[in-house]
Amino acid sequence: MKKLCFGFVLMGSGILLISASLISGAILAARNSYGDIFDSQVISTFTLLGFIMFVLGIAIAITEAFRKNKQES
Repeated sequence: MKKLCFGFVLMGSGILLISASLISGAILAARNSYGDIFDSQVISTFTLLGFIMFVLGIAIAITEAFRKNKQES
């Protein structure tokens, strides 16, 4: 059960990180159309980290749910 909750928390954290980085990227692009390449690299790095967290969380949650379902059968 703890692994399943950990997977869901990891998924939620990843989604929050993705949305925060995309929103901050949109704000940065709106305020400064000649944004530095460093800013876009930082935003894309946080988007990638959020996506990796989301994928790992969903993988942990799915495997744990199948494992728990198999034990109950």
